[in-house]
Amino acid sequence: MQLGQDNQQEGAWGLIKQVCHLPLLEHWQSNIISLMQEQGWLKIISGHGIDVISITLPEEQFNSEISQRVMSGQLTL
Repeated sequence: MQLGQDNQQEGAWGLIKQVCHLPLLEHWQSNIISLMQEQGWLKIISGHGIDVISITLPEEQFNSEISQRVMSGQLTL
């Protein structure tokens, strides 16, 4: 049974929050997932009967991207 796109993103978001060293706010989910997919840090691969989520989290680059998005107002409190 393959997960729907919403379920895949929810699963990915849960994993991202577990492995990330920064506290991430819930309303940042779509922005962070988009960022990570654009950078190739998040890959969701649907197979025959299985979905795989691959996360790479380069600390310095990720910190820089989050800081830039906070300063530009893309990520808000």
